Order: sequence, then structure tokens, then C-alpha cells
Amino acid sequence: MELFICRSWFLPDMQKKKTGSIVNIASQMAHMPHPGAAPSYECSKAAIIALTRHLALEFGQDNIRVNAISPGSIETGLQKDMPQDVWQEIKKNIPLGRLGHVDEAAQTALFLASDMSSYTTGSVLYVTGGSLMN
Repeated sequence: MELFICRSWFLPDMQKKKTGSIVNIASQMAHMPHPGAAPSYECSKAAIIALTRHLALEFGQDNIRVNAISPGSIETGLQKDMPQDVWQEIKKNIPLGRLGHVDEAAQTALFLASDMSSYTTGSVLYVTGGSLMN
């Protein structure tokens, strides 16, 4: 669906202007399975990374940059339904010792969309507090 939307709505205008930036949102679960997570979710996020790299290759000649961010455990409010001991265990595996904030992921997306990352395409930035290092 995302490819269809990009191709039909955004990419033609970007190609005409010979500039643009697309930032996709994946997840650290695309890179590292989590117990209890749905395999379909993990696979869909891995597909977003493959799509990101494919579009970066295909549209780089038009000066269109395509990147992704892979957030880790971000405080979104979803955690309120999970037992506190589960979140304490998750935090133990995050070198920064805390969940991320939504604005930290958003700032990474803004960086990738801005000219500050003008020579970056086909990349995935991890916003994980260090829980995923490679």
C-alpha cells in the first residue's frame, strides 16, 4: 500500500522537482524478534526496510532520498495495559535505562527529512536507547 501511495501521490511530483525525502517508520522488531510479538508485525516492519532500500536505489537518480527509522521501546501510552514488572524487565535491556519519548523518534524523522541528511539514503536509523546495536 505504501509503495502505491508513494508512486501515485508523491513520487511523480518529487521526480519532476528532482528532489524529495521519504522517511518510513519500521521497528527494532524488524531486526530482532521479541518473545510474544506477532511474527506478522515483525515481518511487516522488515518489509518496510526492504521497501526503503528499494526506493532509495530506484529513485536516487532523481535526488530523492528514502530512509527509515527503527524505534525501540517508546513511551506511547500502550504500556499502561502491561504489567509494570514487564516494563521494568524491558528497561533493564536498554543501555540508557529508560523508554524513549515520541519526540525523540520524531526528531530523528525530522533530521532524515531535512537537508542535514542530504547525503543519506537507503539508511535505517535506530532510535532504541542502545537496545539494538549493530
